[in-house]
Amino acid sequence: MNSQLFDPQQAQIPETMKDRYQFCIWKKEERNGKPTKVPYNPNQPDHRAQTNHPETFGSYAEAVMALQTSGASGIGVRIDNGLWAIDIDHCVDENGQLTEMAREIIRIMDSPTEYSPSGSGVHIYFTANQADFSKERYYIARPKVGGQTVFLNHRSTTPTTGQGR
Repeated sequence: MNSQLFDPQQAQIPETMKDRYQFCIWKKEERNGKPTKVPYNPNQPDHRAQTNHPETFGSYAEAVMALQTSGASGIGVRIDNGLWAIDIDHCVDENGQLTEMAREIIRIMDSPTEYSPSGSGVHIYFTANQADFSKERYYIARPKVGGQTVFLNHRSTTPTTGQGR
């Protein structure tokens, strides 16, 4: 197992994910007074990408081009067609150290893993033919243990970066 995590600013993803037509760009915007990451169509960078409309996403190459020319903040991926993600929030401390729970999940999954855009969480990507998504079953909030939140993502994550594990 390679335990190295990706740097979210490198705009690189594992080769095994690049052949998917599931990429978008994202822009940091303010919503209700809070910063958020909003997905945009890489082929029409002024139009939002919609997870329920796959045609609003594009190829990895299109997303890279749009990132370079649109002023977007990063590249995102649509979680669909057998691609899934585990998103662990608040699991990286100010010194860049992972919590024990995050290290264990990353070890067990042994899949491409990256830091989230905030730098305080991680995304773990994996493929599965079928997964039965249930927020009640796959969402774990642990406010008494350092505020960690873990969930199986079924929409999109931002960004998709790094060099494959």
